[in-house]
Order: sequence, then C-alpha cells, then structure tokens
Amino acid sequence: MRIFLIGIRDPMSCRSVALGSVQGGRRGRTWAARLQGDYPDRASKWIRAGAAALLRNTSTSPHAPSWDEADGGNGTGPAAADATAQAPVFAICGGRDSFRGIVMTAPECESLTSGTSGAVVETRSDVKQAALYLRAAVNAAQESMFYGFRYGLNGSRGYTISPDVFKALLERVNGPEIERKVFKNTTQALVFCEQAGTTGEDWHKLETAALYLQRNPFLSTPSMMAAYFVPSPDAELWSGPSVGILHTQTEAARLHEPDSLHAPPTINDSIVSSLARDIVRDLDDASLHHAVGVSRKLYDIASKVHAVILEARDAKRSERGTDQT
Repeated sequence: MRIFLIGIRDPMSCRSVALGSVQGGRRGRTWAARLQGDYPDRASKWIRAGAAALLRNTSTSPHAPSWDEADGGNGTGPAAADATAQAPVFAICGGRDSFRGIVMTAPECESLTSGTSGAVVETRSDVKQAALYLRAAVNAAQESMFYGFRYGLNGSRGYTISPDVFKALLERVNGPEIERKVFKNTTQALVFCEQAGTTGEDWHKLETAALYLQRNPFLSTPSMMAAYFVPSPDAELWSGPSVGILHTQTEAARLHEPDSLHAPPTINDSIVSSLARDIVRDLDDASLHHAVGVSRKLYDIASKVHAVILEARDAKRSERGTDQT
C-alpha cells in the first residue's frame, strides 16, 4: 500500500491545536499522510484496514428537548467518567446545516465552519469544558432543536432541524418500533442514529456522545451528517437494523458469546486501530462518505448473519438437551 504526503491548510478558526500531524512546510501548511488512488479505492482500503476496529467496537413520542436525555438514560459508556481526560476539542455553534456540537479534529472543524457566516468555534481543553460552553451558549439564546428518529419503516433513521419536516417524515416512516427524540445539539442526534441496532446508550448525554466519537475516530461527523441529516420530507433516508435484530443480539450475545470476545484489546487490535485512525483522519468528505456507506452496509449484513447463527446454535443446543432427556 503506497502512501504519499500532501498539505492540508490549517483552518483559521481551528488552528490553535495540533492534532497529531507534523506542523510546518511552506505557506503554513500541516502535512498529513493520505492514501493514493481514487476515492472508492481509498475507501475500500480503509474498510479493510479498519475492519477490526469496526467489529470491536422504547417510547414512541419525543420528549422535551434536553442535554441529558430525559427517558432515564445515564450515558454510562466506557468513557463516561473520562470527560476531562482527553486532548483539546472544538465546540461549534452555528456551523453548516446549523451544526451545534463537539468535534475532535481540525479538518472536521474546518469542514463544518468554512464559508458559513455566523459560525462560532471555541477550543476547549476537554469534552467536559466544551459541553459546558455549549450549554451556556444555547441557554443564552433560543436556538434550533434537532429532531431525530430511528427504527422507522425499513429501519430508517435520521434527523432534521425543521419541526415541519419532522412531522412529515414521521408520517412517511412511522411504524410500531419507531423511536423519536429531540436534542439541543447535533452530536447527540448523530450518535442516536449511529447506535441504532446496538445496545449503545452514549447518545443519552452530550458528554458521552462526544466521548463515543472520540473513542471511534473512524466516525467522521461531516460524513455522518451527510448520511443522517434530512433536509426535506422526500429526501433519501438511511436504512439500518431493526429493533428485532437488537433484541436478538442483546439476548444471545450477552448470554452465549465467549469471554474472548470481551477481552481487552490485543497489540494487533491497537495496531489496526492506529492504522485506521491515521488513514481515516485525512480522507476527504467524498471518500469518507463512501467508506461510511460501505462499512454500514457490511455492519448491517454482519449483524443479521450473526443473529441467525446465534439462533441456529441455540436451536442445536436445545435439540441436544432434548435428546439427552
């Protein structure tokens, strides 16, 4: 796999933090590694490199919008207590498509603010401080809300900033399993959509949602917005796993999967994660969008296959138990 170096301009509003690349070069550029070839090829290479990392890692009415999800969730992900333990991050208000939330890298920050009048960026020392800033900024001025849904018709999921669009979307995708939430920031809405079909609850709080993205750097906020933001009632929607798949995985996986699947990461896991992180960090939006789409489809297929295999295994075990009696 050949790698060459290109220059990426430091965004004016996001330049106060070095993000793991070598600063310098002519005209104030930051040099970063990037894969060679057209973007479908780069995306497929990313899929292969990040596969291990990807594998590692209901009320039907919307509640009053809140920073802390109001239906009893507490956002107790693995890093819920580590909101002050990470590197500087960017808090954004008034970004592209009304983005309001937390991002981890300068390229993401630039993508969401470049050319957007009124965008405000604040660099904070950690996720906790960034969340405090966003809460204060929004409480000082009534801002737009973010209306999210998942487990709609055909597993559809997404979010919008228009209550009228949201109402029309619900008529389009309404079903017995649909889950609807209203958030005061984009970050929670994105993670709410991304964690559909999993037992993840990081979306319940802004801090844990941001930490989830920090732990999974292959998830690009601009790319997730391209997938999940719904600007109009007739826009194309992402489909995903159903609640049925989630229930099957929850029951079978927790009871029957070998302990080795929950073991601490090995050195190989760490190497693959680091490689995937380096590759994905500097892919352009088109490449990342393609990669996210491919990986999501693979994940959905793998989830369904996994559920069927678990059911078959349990059926075999039941047969053996019956034979023995």
